[in-house]
Amino acid sequence: MYICASSKDKFVKFLESLVGVLLTASGCTIAQSVNEPVLSAIERRCGPLSDYQQVVITEPNHLLRAGGESLEWSGHQPLSPQALAIADIIGAKDLIVQIPILEAQADRHVEGAQSQLFQVRQQLSDHILLGLLDVKSAAAEADCEEERADQLADRLQDIREKRTRRLTVFALLGSGIGSILSGGLALAAQGTAAGAIGITAGTTESSFGSLALLDKTQTDFRHERNLLGEVWDGPSEPRLMPRSVWTFLNRPLRDDPARRSLRETLIARWRQDGRLGEEGSETERQRTLLFFGQGGTYDIENLRARGAMLDLLEADINLMSHDLEMLMRELLARGSSPALMKACGGYCR
Repeated sequence: MYICASSKDKFVKFLESLVGVLLTASGCTIAQSVNEPVLSAIERRCGPLSDYQQVVITEPNHLLRAGGESLEWSGHQPLSPQALAIADIIGAKDLIVQIPILEAQADRHVEGAQSQLFQVRQQLSDHILLGLLDVKSAAAEADCEEERADQLADRLQDIREKRTRRLTVFALLGSGIGSILSGGLALAAQGTAAGAIGITAGTTESSFGSLALLDKTQTDFRHERNLLGEVWDGPSEPRLMPRSVWTFLNRPLRDDPARRSLRETLIARWRQDGRLGEEGSETERQRTLLFFGQGGTYDIENLRARGAMLDLLEADINLMSHDLEMLMRELLARGSSPALMKACGGYCR
């Protein structure tokens, strides 16, 4: 079997054209994936329409203020230090102080003491309810932001997998065609042409394989309301979180030897889990600017890291609800006070 030089040249040109078509197709695949509107289907608002307006519950002017009376608890168990701490955080400590004072006055049948005791209980309930709503609001925003990051990461992951499948198909197609053609030429005793085709096919396969492995799917992701940034910066007054939640996150932890706050231990966990990259590295510098700013170009790995950081923040915020529940239970346990039961007609239990 003999293949003339002109036929060989035409065959080589055909192979070059085939490789060019495969490379062009892969380029179109990549371009189409990058230009897909990945944000349009999942972008949503997580925060309120405006920054938090801190609410202060006004107490009746005729309620007693602390001072002048001994803080004895009339034979009942006093509130635990943890309950007193959360009461201080939600601005209810002055009301807590009134309970033993008013109970003692009610036992002495001081005029108006019973009704004031009932009003104090109502005020305490309002403070606890507002604290729970603050927790729910802050945790919901953190959860929503986490979902935004995770959903976008899932979308980019789908794009990456589709692109990888296409590149794999092109690699297999180029390798298969090259193997068939080089084998045919080898049988026709055209060793040089067969070798050239084999090299070209191998190069084509490795090129597509490298494109699949080195794929870096990215997109723009904005977060002007950035809870992570507020936690990282640690301002004295919060702009995005309710003040009660912010105070809870920044109070020193009693069981921490270094007396660090929840906010400080949260940042330490981010570092320990590698969410910011190795300490002092260029990755840490870039992620710090990206995660705690107003947004930028994210890849899948950065979106996953941001979502995990928000998940930890949400968990720490929700811890406040446990302390509020403890405060409520301890107050309900004091509802068996005879003076209080008489004041509220048995509805304080």
